[in-house]
Amino acid sequence: EKAFAKSGLRSITIPSSVANVGNQVFSGCEKLHTVMLYTGLTLSYAAFAESGVKFVVFRSSPPVFEMYMGVQGQFSGVHATALYPAGNSSWSSGDMLNYGGTITWKAYTDFGKCGEEVYWAMLSDGELFIFGSGDMWSAFTPGFTKYKDSVTSVTIGGSVTSIRSWAFSNFSALRTVTIGDSVKTIDQNAFQYCTQLTNVSFGSGVETIGQNAFQNCALLTNVSFGSSVKTIEANAFLGCSSLADVTLPENLVTIGARAFYGCESLTVVSIPRKVSVIGDQAFAACSALKSFYVEYYFHPYFEATGGVLYKKSGDGSAQELIQYPPAKTSTSYSVPSSVEIIRPTAFWNSRFLTNIYFQSDAPSIGEDAFYGVNATVYYPGANESWTDSVRQNYGGTIHWAATGSASGTCGDGVIWAFDDSNKKLTISGSGAIAENPSYLAHSQEIQTVVIENGVTEIGKEAFKACTALT
Repeated sequence: EKAFAKSGLRSITIPSSVANVGNQVFSGCEKLHTVMLYTGLTLSYAAFAESGVKFVVFRSSPPVFEMYMGVQGQFSGVHATALYPAGNSSWSSGDMLNYGGTITWKAYTDFGKCGEEVYWAMLSDGELFIFGSGDMWSAFTPGFTKYKDSVTSVTIGGSVTSIRSWAFSNFSALRTVTIGDSVKTIDQNAFQYCTQLTNVSFGSGVETIGQNAFQNCALLTNVSFGSSVKTIEANAFLGCSSLADVTLPENLVTIGARAFYGCESLTVVSIPRKVSVIGDQAFAACSALKSFYVEYYFHPYFEATGGVLYKKSGDGSAQELIQYPPAKTSTSYSVPSSVEIIRPTAFWNSRFLTNIYFQSDAPSIGEDAFYGVNATVYYPGANESWTDSVRQNYGGTIHWAATGSASGTCGDGVIWAFDDSNKKLTISGSGAIAENPSYLAHSQEIQTVVIENGVTEIGKEAFKACTALT
């Protein structure tokens, strides 16, 4: 009795050569998480009472559960999942009791190891159950891959701390994934190309979602992140075209390159206050995306003005244009004069844009920055930084037009450009023209005014003293 009571044992296997497990032998073993029991056993009263056991695997026929004073208390005080072989007819409902604890019984059809203390069980209802403690083996092809075309759900339970690379890649029938609170890392390509996957629930402990982890899970519609996620690596959700609603976790720090590339159903993205890194093309090719928001007004790294996402410079001005939302319906857009970098695919398929205005020096424009865009892009013709090598198509159909040296803003979201060559004032954007706008400095020269669609109101004295108007 009490031979290993309150010891530091973590997992035990009791073979068929052992006939009896005595009273309280493993009682109080708080670190004990997995017990493997073979045939021919007698379990004495309170054998595992008040222990930390989470999983009990019966590898053959049911043992004899001894009574003490009419009570079977082998698992008294224990909350655990018990697995028994589905094909063994000696098991009956009379064996599947609580034995003093709270025991959940599941039938399995196959079983194996996928880590030093990590096990897998193929359950009879199509669920693949991963349990135990520690990391899954990395350089190892687990035995459960033979069920990749029949597994419908995956549950990572117990104290498993990582999901290995490629572990569930190409599981063609997989629909739901539940990840336990002990998992900290989901390695690269772990669920890549699971084309029927619709729902993933992350436990509270997940910190890193690896590269390509859920790439091209085209039916994935619902992702519930835990609060501990700090890093979403490159391509993690690339091509998840059905992903419509994502709430990024509050402790997120890094969003990798192309992390949500091609998530065609996303409409709104809100950047949490702790994010300090957003990789190139992180939200490119999200064709339904209408707006970005930044959750903290004084965010040190990012801002979203008019729904457009920028990275800030040290002085707080918009320095890099990260992404213009493709589904934003404005026809005109003025690039802030502080912008020095336009990232690759920043205007990807912004199909409503017809006029884009630059007001200062030519920025560094990334590859395919205007992919799929058919627009006239205005630049200050007198500025020598706008060379022929800068004025390219960048993947779109771009008509470059030089403007006079005069341009500016005349309202929140409204811009103006005065072409000295033909004395034409063009006002564009979205919103109202402010009172006493700055273009009135040219009031004696303006002969023609064009107000484009999107401008909603003309402010007081908007064209005061424009005596040359024809």
